[in-house]
Amino acid sequence: MTACLPKCQDWSKTLRGFGGTGRVLRAGQGVYLKGRYTAGAETEISMPLSIQPLTGRQQELLPENVRTRRSMLVFAGEELRTASPDGQTIADVVLYKDRRFEVFNVKDWSDFGGFWEAVVVEQGTG
Repeated sequence: MTACLPKCQDWSKTLRGFGGTGRVLRAGQGVYLKGRYTAGAETEISMPLSIQPLTGRQQELLPENVRTRRSMLVFAGEELRTASPDGQTIADVVLYKDRRFEVFNVKDWSDFGGFWEAVVVEQGTG
């Protein structure tokens, strides 16, 4: 974790105490075999998470094709990753109540409080 700038609260410790520990799946490095991409194996990571509902305004700001799916706000004490536009990075998946939620958007607050804020969207719905 990056050190917090002067006069800033390190919220990662608060997440550990208040939010609890959550499970995140991160895809390993994939490979191309005969022109076809094969994804790497998923690794389960335990990290401090606090899962909150989105506000109505936050829900409205999502693209229309995502807005109808179940979505939540996640505060994490470690980095969460979204999918890269070039397809080289696969989005992390947050496991919540036996459901898979793909990391859709991330704000990096690690320099200003030691946490990451992410919108996650349920996979396989809508």
